[in-house]
Amino acid sequence: MGDRKILLFSEAAGGCAVSGGAIELLRGDFRCAAEGDLAAAAAALGSGACDLVLSGCGPGAAELLRARDLHAPGVPVIIICRTIGDAAVELMSQGADYCLTEASLLRLPKVMDSALAKRAATLARAAAADRLAKAARLDALGRMARAMAHDMNNLLGAIEGYAALSLRKLSETDQLWSDLNEIRKAVQRGAALNKALLAFGRKQQAGRVPLRPEALLAPLMQKLPAGLRMEADVPGSLPEVLAAQGQLEFLLLQLISNAAEAMPAGGLVKFSAVSCELRAGEVLSPDPAAAGGRFVRFSVADSGEGMSPETVERLFEPFFTTREKGQGTGLGLAQAYGIARQHNGWLEVKTARGAGSEVSLYLPAAAAAVPGAEGGGPGQEPPAAVPPRAPRGRVLVVEDDEDLRNIAIKALSSEGYTVSAAGTIAAALALFDRPGAYAAVFSDLKLPDGNGVDLARRLLALDPGVRLIFASGALNDDDTLAFIYAGRYPFLHKPYSMDALGKLLGGGG
Repeated sequence: MGDRKILLFSEAAGGCAVSGGAIELLRGDFRCAAEGDLAAAAAALGSGACDLVLSGCGPGAAELLRARDLHAPGVPVIIICRTIGDAAVELMSQGADYCLTEASLLRLPKVMDSALAKRAATLARAAAADRLAKAARLDALGRMARAMAHDMNNLLGAIEGYAALSLRKLSETDQLWSDLNEIRKAVQRGAALNKALLAFGRKQQAGRVPLRPEALLAPLMQKLPAGLRMEADVPGSLPEVLAAQGQLEFLLLQLISNAAEAMPAGGLVKFSAVSCELRAGEVLSPDPAAAGGRFVRFSVADSGEGMSPETVERLFEPFFTTREKGQGTGLGLAQAYGIARQHNGWLEVKTARGAGSEVSLYLPAAAAAVPGAEGGGPGQEPPAAVPPRAPRGRVLVVEDDEDLRNIAIKALSSEGYTVSAAGTIAAALALFDRPGAYAAVFSDLKLPDGNGVDLARRLLALDPGVRLIFASGALNDDDTLAFIYAGRYPFLHKPYSMDALGKLLGGGG
C-alpha cells in the first residue's frame, strides 16, 4: 500500500493542534500537507490528493465539510478541538467522522487508522457493487444478443435458401447467377457477425482440456500481427487451466491486437502469466463456488496513451469501438469477454491516461475448476457424422420459423422427398403417429413448446430406428450437447445452406 495523503486544515482562529511533522514521525506511511486557505483545501480535495483531513474547530470547518461532500465524498474528516462543546457537536451533525480533544491526541493514530480502514472498506464495497452492476449489464446485453442472433440467423437462412433455390434455375452465364452468389456471400458475412454475437452472449462451457499456460506461447507468437514486438514472461511452473485452446488463443490474440492498436507509432507489448490466490470477495467468476480461490492471471500490457473511464466502461460491449468507421466491427473484445465467461473467468482492465493499459484474464486453476467436457465429450461442437444414405422417402421438418420451414419444404421436395412440416413439438408428434412414419426428422433445437432434444427422445421411444438431424444457431446447454454427441447426430449451424441439408439427408459428407 502506498503513502497516505493527509490534509491539515488550519485557520488563524481555532487552528489544528497537531503538526504534519509529528504525524509523519508517528507513521512513516503518512504524508502531510497543511492548508490555511479554504479554497486551496477544496482544490486539494477535488484533485484527489487527499485520503484524510485533520481540521481545527474554527469557523471554516463547516465550509470544509461542505467542500468535502461536494468534491471528495467519503474522505474522512477528523475534528480536533480544545473541548467537546456545541461547535464540535454541530460539526459532527454536519458530517465530521470523528472529534478528538487536544487532551486525547494520543488516540489520534488509532482514530486515523480506523477512519482510513472504514474508508477503504466503503471503497471496496462500492467497487464490488460497480463490478457486479457492470457484469449484470453485460449479461443483459448477452441475453439480448442471443435473442437477436437467433432471429437474425433465421432471416439469413431464409435469404440463403431462396437464393440457393433460384440458382438451381439459372445457368452460370446468367447475370442473376452472379448477383445471387453475391447475396450468398453477404449472408456468410452476416453469419460471421452473428457468430461473434453468440460468442459474447453464450453461457455454455466450451469443450475443455487441461492446458499448461506456457503451451500457448508458440502458437501465439506464430499468429502475432506483423511487426509487433512482444515480451513474454510465462513460467513453466504455473498450474494448468481447463480451456479450449483455440478459444483461449483467440481471446489472448484479441487482447494483444488491441494492445498493438493502442500504440500506432510502435511499442512493446508485454504478455505475462502468474498464479494468484484470491479471497472470496475478489472472485468475479460467473460461478465463484466452482472456481475456487486459485487462479492463473494472463496479462497483456501496452505503453500507449491509455483509455478514458468512459471507454473502459463500454470496452466489452458488442459493436463498441474507438476506431474510425469501417475499420472494425467492435465485436472482438465482446467475443473475448464471452469466452472468458464461458471458462468461468473474467477480464479486468487497469489504465490511466498517458500511462498505457493492462488487460488481465483470470482463469480458475485446473485443480479448482469444474471439469466440463474434455476433448471428446459434451461442451464442444458435436463430431461430424455421416448418416447412412436414405431412400427418397418421407421427411418430417420441424421448424417454428415459417420462412425456413417453407424453404426446406421446397428444397427437399425438389430433390424427390415427400415432406411434412410442423412448427411445434405437439404438431410433430401428431404427424409422427407410428413407427416408420418418416425415414428422417430434421428439427430445430429451439421450439416454442420445448427443446428439439425433448422431441427426439419421444420419437426414439416410438421408433428407435428413426434418423435425426438437428439445426440451431447455438448450442447452449450441456444436456443438448451430450445428447447430440452421444448419438453422433448430424448438426447444421444456422444459417445453413439447402445444399448442406440435402447432402446430409442423402448420406453425403
